[in-house]
Amino acid sequence: MVKLYTWPEDLTKLSNDKAGEKPFSDPLINRAGIISVFRNMNPNFEMLFTADTYDAACDIRETIWAWKGTAPPRMHFDVLKVPHHGASTTAKVGFYTNVTADVYLISARQGHLNHPALSCLEAIAKGSPNTVGSTVRPRPLFFSDEEAEKDLTVDPGPPVVTEKSNVGRLLRGPYAPNLVATAAKPVIRNYRCYRLRLAPPPPRPPAPPSRRGLTAGRILFGADANGDLVVQFTVALSDTDADLTRDWVEMKP
Repeated sequence: MVKLYTWPEDLTKLSNDKAGEKPFSDPLINRAGIISVFRNMNPNFEMLFTADTYDAACDIRETIWAWKGTAPPRMHFDVLKVPHHGASTTAKVGFYTNVTADVYLISARQGHLNHPALSCLEAIAKGSPNTVGSTVRPRPLFFSDEEAEKDLTVDPGPPVVTEKSNVGRLLRGPYAPNLVATAAKPVIRNYRCYRLRLAPPPPRPPAPPSRRGLTAGRILFGADANGDLVVQFTVALSDTDADLTRDWVEMKP
């Protein structure tokens, strides 16, 4: 039986059911979410959106298995919106080992919570195709953070305290994208990282508040004549590219 709780009254009561328990707090809210699988049958296409659910506590995988009626050791989707901004406390490395995708959507800004976690990014990279060819397309990872690869200033100082960007560490580390096998890098990791381009400065006079400082990116999913996934998006040469219809910037190793 599944019991549904409304927020916040029922959840507050739920946390106070046991004697000595502290009153309900934000972490419980922050673990809540709706797991959604968007499916198209012809052509076959599946997107997994996990919201802020915890694979450890809410068990994303078993929820999906219940829908599918089977419990395969591994599951693959066309598109995966990574759980809880890529937090390692939400979905550990084992989740990304057993749940893979052709396209990853990562909505996060690192900040003090360290999202997305380097261990999760490396697990995704390890699961990328290890071959290159006309029929093997690089797996794109789309990051919503316009400065995903830049190191963070956590304290302006003095002295200035910085923290390495986890995306930057991925791109400079042993699991960086690699399309050519060499003695130094014998393993091919066929994936690409893209971030939203920085929003252009507002025009003068300032734009209306609803349009000021906003950045958005478009990704179109479709299928070719064989029913294989097609992903279309526009890549800018840089943040200052004159063509403002180009939404994404590739982050290279």
